[in-house]
Amino acid sequence: QRGEPPFGLSADYRQLLEQIGYEITPIDVILLRSGLTAGEVSSMLLALELNGYIQSVPGGYIRTVSRL
Repeated sequence: QRGEPPFGLSADYRQLLEQIGYEITPIDVILLRSGLTAGEVSSMLLALELNGYIQSVPGGYIRTVSRL
């Protein structure tokens, strides 16, 4: 499909990724913005990190790709 990311982000993952900026975004801010549970966010963040969309850094996460 045209314009689809390599790991085929679902709408839920895309929405979570949109909450993470190119500056450090603390986990509590991600939780607050997403409205999801800590468990949901943790597993989704891990998947996004393993697929190269975000990077865990001291103090939170940063986005590593601009294209959704």
